[in-house]
Amino acid sequence: MAVDLQSNIVFSDSGEDYLALDIGSAVFAMVNECVMILMLLMIANGWMTKWTKYDYLVDGIEMWIPLFLLVVFIHVCFGAMAFVDRDAYHKYHDF
Repeated sequence: MAVDLQSNIVFSDSGEDYLALDIGSAVFAMVNECVMILMLLMIANGWMTKWTKYDYLVDGIEMWIPLFLLVVFIHVCFGAMAFVDRDAYHKYHDF
């Protein structure tokens, strides 16, 4: 949020955006979303282990790594799509 705020302040002050701040804010936002989803997966896994017993090293890794990599891949795709329309007329407006 701080990098995104700094990017918006610089844009409103000078009228031009800096690519480094824009990319930094997108990267930090994607990392934040991935960490939140990882925390939700950990909560769901803790809830599930109340009723089922399995080996965390074998079954946990086989379950968590592919699922988390799928989440990371989806977030990278969303982040890349945000830069496709970077100079669109509707991206920076008052409303």
